[in-house]
Amino acid sequence: MAGTAACRLCGASFEPHGRGSRVYCERCTEKADRDVASAIGAKCKGCGREFSTRNRLVRYCSDKCRSDGTRRLRREYRRRYMADPEKHAMWLARTRLAAAGRRRAVKGKRPAGGSSAAAGRPPRPSRAKQRTCELCGRIFAPRGGTARIHCERCAARLAREVSKVLRVKCKECGKEFSTKRRTVRYCSTACSTEVIRRRLREYARRRAADPEQAAILSARDRARKGAKARKKAERQK
Repeated sequence: MAGTAACRLCGASFEPHGRGSRVYCERCTEKADRDVASAIGAKCKGCGREFSTRNRLVRYCSDKCRSDGTRRLRREYRRRYMADPEKHAMWLARTRLAAAGRRRAVKGKRPAGGSSAAAGRPPRPSRAKQRTCELCGRIFAPRGGTARIHCERCAARLAREVSKVLRVKCKECGKEFSTKRRTVRYCSTACSTEVIRRRLREYARRRAADPEQAAILSARDRARKGAKARKKAERQK
């Protein structure tokens, strides 16, 4: 026969019963079950409809609203990013570098005589009007198929700045590696995944150390097992 134990939440003495060693009295167990079963009223950030959820961090009522909200945030970020002339120039420089890389990759695959220069025809003169560079203020005539906003000198300088390779030390393993972004902290996906796992373990340990949070976690586990048992019984019918 099992002896008495002290509840970790309220400190009351109780006699554990059922499978496994119970660490909470029946009153605290029922309270945790009610906290888990209770639904929180929230308002969708996408469509504005009110819905019920058990997680206070949920912001959208459906996957469609979440996808629309993500696209809207990306468009807003892109609009703010492009509003900065220097960041816009950096984006154009990256685009030119990527296009140059693709051209080098397919070089030699095109049939001979496909271009106007190979056919002996003179290139078509540009009809673009002169513009003012948004970085240095010089007057220049844009060339190419797209409307440029920077002169050749500023475009070349930005291309060089983008192509610079930074030496960064990994925050996880300490190995030095090369990157083009100053915000990169880890050398590989394995290092970043290990950091995330360690943070999740630390978060779970802190929650388990709190008696009330541990009781809620136990209630959620019981609710999950009960739902699985009900689904299994429905399939066997």
